[in-house]
Amino acid sequence: MFTVEQLLSIAKEKKASDVHVTVGLPPRVRINGELVDLDYPKLSPDDCEKLILDIMDDRQQAMFKDRGELDFSFSVPNIGRYRVNVFRQRGSVACAMRIVGTEIPKPESLGVPKSVVDLYAKKRGLVLVTGPTGSGKSTLIKVLNGEEVPDEGTVIVDGINVGALKHRKVPYYRRNVGCVFQDYRLLPKLTVFENIAFALEVVGMPRKQIRKRVMEVLELVDLKEKARSYPDELSGGQQQRVTIGRAIANKPKVLIADEPTGNLDPEKSLEIISLLEKINQKLDTTIMMVTHDKVLVDRFKKRTIMLDKGYVIHDSNKGGYKSL
Repeated sequence: MFTVEQLLSIAKEKKASDVHVTVGLPPRVRINGELVDLDYPKLSPDDCEKLILDIMDDRQQAMFKDRGELDFSFSVPNIGRYRVNVFRQRGSVACAMRIVGTEIPKPESLGVPKSVVDLYAKKRGLVLVTGPTGSGKSTLIKVLNGEEVPDEGTVIVDGINVGALKHRKVPYYRRNVGCVFQDYRLLPKLTVFENIAFALEVVGMPRKQIRKRVMEVLELVDLKEKARSYPDELSGGQQQRVTIGRAIANKPKVLIADEPTGNLDPEKSLEIISLLEKINQKLDTTIMMVTHDKVLVDRFKKRTIMLDKGYVIHDSNKGGYKSL
């Protein structure tokens, strides 16, 4: 019996964008938009279940059993990183895996129009951005953070034309833009206190001010008792709180959260959203949260923007997930 890793290796060799595992069919890959069968036997229900459950940890398996569907990330060294959607189809387990490229596509490659794409945010706003894989969410984050420059159109953040910034000005611009990622990106040899302090040290804040500010942040994210702990001593939810604390330490005007609940169970996900709401209200920080989680989008009635192929196709102040 082959493994998912072997399938992904073959998919990489064939330059496929997706891998599909479905009962009654051989494994399939998508090449230039077309589904192609791989040279394997048709999969039985047991084959599919074993293949898919082998790449899920206990927590993910429990979440899938409860929801009947699950999105998560899966990485294979020297092969790539994948966005995985596991679901039940006619009583059996199936999945689709799409490669997440290390190179973010240019805005123009996603069909961004010449007109300004205005994702304005009101003061104290919390905006949810959603959409299918490949819709342009990652590119939007790169553009807003000054990592990608649009060839056409204008991106304005807090009155600053981000695309027109000179390279040497970008680090100063980013002091007003905090970023939170799904995979935490904490420094493993630094304590919780030191991880948050690091964000202030790099901008030259005096030591006394750093200590005071870090303690304020720890209280806000409810981690004062974990100040001396190391990342590997924390739960996933606690690590994400540290990541958020580090991102807001410099009091940014805008906070971008990229799938901040992607690695968390439903209970911890709700806690993280509640924390972002608290930050939004207490610090007057505009927050843009990118998410695939339909349940969270429907539960938290915040302004919701849906993207597809680089375009804004839905923008509602009432919130709620809109199916394509």
